[in-house]
Amino acid sequence: MQRSLNDKNHHITFDDRNDTSVNSERIDLIKDGFPLFKLVLKNIQATKENIKIPVLEAAIVLKFAACISPNRPVEDKLVDQADLIQLIKSENKLNKIILSTLSETIYTGGSNELMQVIEDVLNNKTINL
Repeated sequence: MQRSLNDKNHHITFDDRNDTSVNSERIDLIKDGFPLFKLVLKNIQATKENIKIPVLEAAIVLKFAACISPNRPVEDKLVDQADLIQLIKSENKLNKIILSTLSETIYTGGSNELMQVIEDVLNNKTINL
């Protein structure tokens, strides 16, 4: 299986070069040179296999950042919004301190916007990012 490498400034993606199926494999790695990524790497948990992954709140903030990024194509942002909604609804008790701290590193006021998005999602309101 061939892998392609897409090395961006702070984010590296490895994926199946020729596999366009729903179950294609993809691995995203982040570098800690970007302030948000640096904080995400401090908010991790280990799996049974001792693989370190971000806590759910960090995943929510990363997905929120993708949703509001001016560099993402619209079609990707729509997928990101659906993913964000699923992440928010997957847990009844989110740590608001982690959410606020991480989202405020995206931009000043990012915490307020994310908290409103979370409230809207939990109240089954439509979100537009």
